Amino acid sequence: RECESVDDYSVGDPNNIFRTGASNGKVLGQFGCEGKSPYNSKSGYAKYNVQISDTGNWDIDIRYSCNNAHSVPIEIYIDDEQKPRAKFYPKNTHDWNSFTDSGKINLGSITAGSHPIIFKTNGAKYGVADLDYFILSIQS
Repeated sequence: RECESVDDYSVGDPNNIFRTGASNGKVLGQFGCEGKSPYNSKSGYAKYNVQISDTGNWDIDIRYSCNNAHSVPIEIYIDDEQKPRAKFYPKNTHDWNSFTDSGKINLGSITAGSHPIIFKTNGAKYGVADLDYFILSIQS
């Protein structure tokens, strides 16, 4: 799913951040910072409503860029759970147009049906990451 196609968000810009290396040329950009200079840290979330086809253990793989050295994770929540299912620390790709994948991140068991997946961050100056897309896959 393309991250700029966000269902609800409190941080980041899904409309005006274009990256040549991104799928479809756009991202949910400036995730974790204010959208204008001096790009101060801003906490918040991005919410995606997804349809889970089968009950089982699921993984998520997130494609992103990061031109920032920080140690701020992105936490991943399912539904309205109080604790994150997982978190990952975006690595510095040294260019906002240089993308990499998180690798498969285990989300545990998810029941079939409609669920929100929520990315949360405490934020970092200049942003935590530009989010391109994510892929959900059931473990075999």
